[in-house]
Amino acid sequence: MAVAGTPVAAENAPVTTDEMKDWSRIDIADDDAMVAALLLAATAHVELVTGRTLLTATKYHYLTDWEYPIELPEFPLASVTTIKYIDPDGVEQELAPALYDVDIAEEPGFVRLGYGDTWPTLRGDENGITITYVVGYGAAADVPEGLKVAIKALTAHWYEHREAVVEGTFKEIPLAVETLLWNFRVTEAG
Repeated sequence: MAVAGTPVAAENAPVTTDEMKDWSRIDIADDDAMVAALLLAATAHVELVTGRTLLTATKYHYLTDWEYPIELPEFPLASVTTIKYIDPDGVEQELAPALYDVDIAEEPGFVRLGYGDTWPTLRGDENGITITYVVGYGAAADVPEGLKVAIKALTAHWYEHREAVVEGTFKEIPLAVETLLWNFRVTEAG
């Protein structure tokens, strides 16, 4: 619970409560908790619409069978930590990193089998392969400014329009936010 006058840190957003208050010219501390909650909601919306994870996070991708290449579903891919699988004896094994290549330059990022290597045999368990990987731009300072501006604009919009309907008119996401996010959307190849 927030105490009036104490800034509420939106630790999981690339924009701080103080930055947001400056952007929106909010001079009171009474709404800090609301601003922090709206920042988190706006960040979640930006991540959903763009397919990107903004701050560094560890994620897991589960497969039942090997694919080639293995496309990792969140962006931007920073690294693959481990690839583990259940072998035919039911024992969890870790795939040696020398057997695969990680492509972080593409969006989406991929894991490809190394030249001349073969995937190990699996027992066939549902989700018997677990890929642990790291995504995100890094710290808040590393997040592209266009995404931060979209978060600020959306948070300001929601702060001013706290209900979906205002005087009989549905208040949609502002076009400026949608335009900013358009440049950051990851589209399917093909």
